[in-house]
Amino acid sequence: MKLDAASAYALQCRMRNRFPLIAFLLLLFTASPALAQNFTELPRAFEVRGYPGQGDFQFITAAALDRTDNTVTLLAGPPAGLFTFDADTGAALMFTPLEKAPAPPAVMWRCGGPTVILTHAGFLAIGPDGLPVKDFTPPEHIPDALSRAVCSPSGELVFFDSANARIHAIARNQELKFVIGGQTGDKPLPRDAALLAPADGALDAVGELYVLEGKTGAVKRYSHRGEFRRVVVRRNSMDASVRLSRPALLAVDLQTRIWLFDQGDMSLKVYDDFGYLEYFITNTDRDGFLFQEPQWMSVSRDNRLLLLDAAVPVLRAFDLNALQ
Repeated sequence: MKLDAASAYALQCRMRNRFPLIAFLLLLFTASPALAQNFTELPRAFEVRGYPGQGDFQFITAAALDRTDNTVTLLAGPPAGLFTFDADTGAALMFTPLEKAPAPPAVMWRCGGPTVILTHAGFLAIGPDGLPVKDFTPPEHIPDALSRAVCSPSGELVFFDSANARIHAIARNQELKFVIGGQTGDKPLPRDAALLAPADGALDAVGELYVLEGKTGAVKRYSHRGEFRRVVVRRNSMDASVRLSRPALLAVDLQTRIWLFDQGDMSLKVYDDFGYLEYFITNTDRDGFLFQEPQWMSVSRDNRLLLLDAAVPVLRAFDLNALQ
């Protein structure tokens, strides 16, 4: 279609007026870190799908990272047992057979001592020699409805009680270090300090505690003495690109970046310590699925993100040092 002189001039004017807007949008996209680093691919470090001589796992019920010796232990099978690996390399270290696999759900921890498994049937403790600890006594201050346990490099344990909105920290000598939630006494607390259904938690390199609230989707930070610091990440952000839908898992890496698995859009969202989005990672890359049904997440001593995927089942590790 051929334009007359008047129509051609009008079209030139419209394009000239829109050019600054187009240039501005292009500049905004290239200059924004949050936009530029969306859909980042995670560098894979290793995968654990089974144990040498035992074949691939058909189930993985629970996982525990022992920060005192940097090992990760899986309650898996068949054959039913405890399988221990180096958390930085994935090298197989030890296999401890069990008579039968404890029925899920199970909470498991290992922190410089025996591997402890808690199910509806009670406690089962397995010593370093692979034999049950017959005289095992659970920590006196363990919460009634334990849902998660985190080990610190110094051997302290942090227990999460989601049902009763409480967190207990227990020192290596079994003494109670602090309690978050529950009865707060006569001293009023800031509104943000109230603890609502802690779903997951993690410790950073200096012992600060990060807590993911199941009801609000917020990530709150506490000192190594249990003192409330601040809310680091909020779900109801004004920026739609950083909005959280259903955050379920939390980890903190050596750069104090906060890793959240969001069930709502099956993604990993990574924030800095001020709550700004740094990376948005979908669950697939050029090599296939990064994850399908994550149920546990943590970070090793050498900054490997450990992600337990129950759907495959597999333990995947990603090298976070390669991220800018």
